[in-house]
Amino acid sequence: MIAHQCTGPREWQQVSWYLLRQLSTQLAIGIHQAELFRQVQLLNINLENQVHERTIELRRSLEFEALLKRITDGVRDSLDENQILQTAVRELATGLDVECCNTDVYDLEQATCTIRCEHTITLPSSEGRVMLMSNLPDVFHQLLQGQYLQFCLTIPNPARPECKQTAILACPIFDDQGTLGDLWLFRQRDAHFIDQEIRLVQQVANQCAIAIRQARLYNAAQTQVTELERLHQLKDDF
Repeated sequence: MIAHQCTGPREWQQVSWYLLRQLSTQLAIGIHQAELFRQVQLLNINLENQVHERTIELRRSLEFEALLKRITDGVRDSLDENQILQTAVRELATGLDVECCNTDVYDLEQATCTIRCEHTITLPSSEGRVMLMSNLPDVFHQLLQGQYLQFCLTIPNPARPECKQTAILACPIFDDQGTLGDLWLFRQRDAHFIDQEIRLVQQVANQCAIAIRQARLYNAAQTQVTELERLHQLKDDF
């Protein structure tokens, strides 16, 4: 603080110095308190933001748990492979709010994959399309190793003249016996997949692998039963 006397000479008394010193001290205390108050406000704002983010995260976790349970119950209640895969892609597409979700079934001998089931909202349908794995060697090499991947791809849209940049999450459907297929999820380029969503898709893929193996074992057993009945009938006829 500075006190000015400009209109004429003045001899400053001790009491003036004392008063100025006291005012300066009080001003310093006030400034310090204001700074502390500002810091407390910032801490409160940060705490409220953290609580809000944590609340959203917990709510999302509960929603994902409910979605996983719904998908798990759906795929376990069926011994039809197509119904298992259709349940998974439909629930994932609606539950994660993606533009498209489809599933491939692998033919490892022919090194091909066939889009068996699909649930699409904005992207053109590709259900039934057969593709060589060699068309995307890096992608399918990672999927065959049981690893997911997230990347961006340019997808042409016949309904529009321009191509569309799309964020893709690809997750393998595999177990200890090998890779059966995969799940693909598509979103706009600027909307990536968070860790919670990736873990959810991996868990769904694991449930699909279990259900598909059970369905194939059941169908193989039914085929054997039918064949045994035919042989017994032939024996009786003979």
